[in-house]
Amino acid sequence: MNKFAFIIIGIVAAMAVLIALPSISQPIAGDLEIDYSKQHLSKIGDGFVATRLELLSISNDGSATYSDTDPRLKILPVEERFMVNDDDYRKLRGLILDTGFTEIPHTDYLQVAEGVDEYTKYALTVRSGETQKTFNWVDAYEGGTVPYLIETAGSSLDAIAQRRT
Repeated sequence: MNKFAFIIIGIVAAMAVLIALPSISQPIAGDLEIDYSKQHLSKIGDGFVATRLELLSISNDGSATYSDTDPRLKILPVEERFMVNDDDYRKLRGLILDTGFTEIPHTDYLQVAEGVDEYTKYALTVRSGETQKTFNWVDAYEGGTVPYLIETAGSSLDAIAQRRT
């Protein structure tokens, strides 16, 4: 009886490996497009002025464009094109499509705390199939807390932008 159980377990494990191998070796592509922006704002006089603007767009094939500019200089930003590595794309895809991210109700988290002289405003748009979600938030949010999944997606995109090659 024990030998029979070990044989069955061995066959099941071998089949699981054979099924998993093709999906591990193939590049990840899917129906996921992302537009992410960060606007760094500083208080000047009675208002706020953007001192830096970062834009990151990721297409469903993993290709990406990134730009970083100072809007006060009034020059066109230079776009860098790169491929998001498979591991980063797989993690990002899992975070957005497998965690309930797309089920977060649309709310903007833009209420800036009083007395803040500098803050960052974020915008994230995610498209997958017929679904599109857009979230806007600030790092100095006064109205409570920004959902963890939104902040995690922003941090993941920041890391991808920093690792671009």
